[in-house]
Amino acid sequence: MNKTARCLALLAALASASLNAFPQGSTVRVGLLGPDEQPRFSDIATGLRQGLREQGHAAGAIDLVEARVERGAAADAKRTVDKLAAQRLAVLFVIGSSLAQLARDSVPELPIVFITPGDPVAAGMVASFARPGRNMTALMFEYPELSAKRLELLRELAPSIRRVLMLYDPRDASPRQGAAAAR
Repeated sequence: MNKTARCLALLAALASASLNAFPQGSTVRVGLLGPDEQPRFSDIATGLRQGLREQGHAAGAIDLVEARVERGAAADAKRTVDKLAAQRLAVLFVIGSSLAQLARDSVPELPIVFITPGDPVAAGMVASFARPGRNMTALMFEYPELSAKRLELLRELAPSIRRVLMLYDPRDASPRQGAAAAR
């Protein structure tokens, strides 16, 4: 099982508690919200379905409602979250902390499981790793504090290096966390 598949299986396991609250034999509606980036979105949707099946949820018992939004289109994202919320979801899977924050602020009672490259505690998304709170839980996959360690390893490999260029999108909180750790 590759890294992405393991990640999605873990996400499915995190959501199983919410899904198991529904009666056996009923169809449960699960939302998936993320940036419209291919093949990433489709790969995550496929992996999520597989992970839910591995957790014992039959294919027909889960109605996966997919919603894609353009990165940076805040008004469209808000409308999309509102449309998803109107569909009476059992749980919402969200790709990225910006969309997860929008979903949390728009529908605070909806259980949200999200994946983020950054630290959800530092970003203010959850209270702590042990007790995330606010009906939210996350899986982070790019530990920003490792940015400094990566620079240490680069220095060991090439001790004569004095300057390193780091490119990132300053609009995204996750890479800002990594840049701060590298500094």
